[in-house]
Amino acid sequence: LLLHYHHEYRIPFEEMAISVPSVEDNGEYLLRELRLKNIPFSVRIGKPLGFTSIGRFFSLVYNCYNENYSFASLKALLLNRVIPWKDRTVIEDLISFGIEMHCVTSWNEGGKPVDIWKAAFSCRPKFWNENWEFRKERLKSWFREFSSHLEALAGARSFKNLLTAYMIFRQEFFDTAAFSPEENLVMGRC
Repeated sequence: LLLHYHHEYRIPFEEMAISVPSVEDNGEYLLRELRLKNIPFSVRIGKPLGFTSIGRFFSLVYNCYNENYSFASLKALLLNRVIPWKDRTVIEDLISFGIEMHCVTSWNEGGKPVDIWKAAFSCRPKFWNENWEFRKERLKSWFREFSSHLEALAGARSFKNLLTAYMIFRQEFFDTAAFSPEENLVMGRC
């Protein structure tokens, strides 16, 4: 009815737009009404930003933080090929290290939490050599910095803190030049 009112005052239907909340629930009713009243229309339905490949970054961060860096959550975050990580070789080496050291998930021992990654970094496996020790220290240093920045990001209590933590995280761990303009826009909106 409102569309016809505006149309009578010489606003073409093609210049009007309707925004529909819960389009999954209400969209069919609106389309039916438009058809019944012979109002021309075209439909554009966006998907939530968090469902896009790059937009999943924040949910992956949350899962990783919430699951105390379980192997599955860390792997899902770090091996997401859409995210332009700076140092993929360290990331791939960390995942290999996690496999070698059986870093499945953290646990509680005697009522105290045991961080699987800290435990793995403090172990000396049967296949130890000096190269392995150097590799372990490099990964330990990277992981310590990564987890510190990830915790600041996931644990932010205000938008200002979240934005600051994200900008630092982005600068430290992303190859910012590799973001496409569209990915930059999506990340900014997320």
